[in-house]
Amino acid sequence: MEREDFLKALGLGLVGIGIGCTNNGAIPNPTKTTTGGTTGGTTGGTTGGTTGGTTGGTTGGTTGVPTNALFNFAINSQALNIGDTYVNGNIVVIRTGSGSTASSFTALSDVCTHEGCIVSYSKSGNNLNCPCHGAQFNIDGSVAKGPARTPLTSYKVTVVGTTVYIS
Repeated sequence: MEREDFLKALGLGLVGIGIGCTNNGAIPNPTKTTTGGTTGGTTGGTTGGTTGGTTGGTTGGTTGVPTNALFNFAINSQALNIGDTYVNGNIVVIRTGSGSTASSFTALSDVCTHEGCIVSYSKSGNNLNCPCHGAQFNIDGSVAKGPARTPLTSYKVTVVGTTVYIS
């Protein structure tokens, strides 16, 4: 192959590679704008985006049910009274109020931030205690007593009707 033919072939190859890397292999259209998709981005549904719409998104559509919920439970079957708990995996949900709203519940990791032991909720003390080294956590997850220095991970609580969603 002659040098001139080689450079021509190399140049066309680089142009093809450039097109493939810049726009998913499509030839760019200077009159079309593609920020977020034509109807709401990659998640969310027909008019959605990341905050909802008619069929989804991160915080739910018209129903308010979070699509990113880790789990849910019925208010009338679990954590019925103030101080009652519901545990799912390493998340403890504590009923802190008598109402049927998100502010009536707290959801926290039950893994101590000191050395990973499992904490337990004390209804009488209204706190969470680590049996390994004596750390204590307030109902909002903040450290009440060391040796732990970092608060427990908290989770978002959403109540829709009679169902509590944790995300």
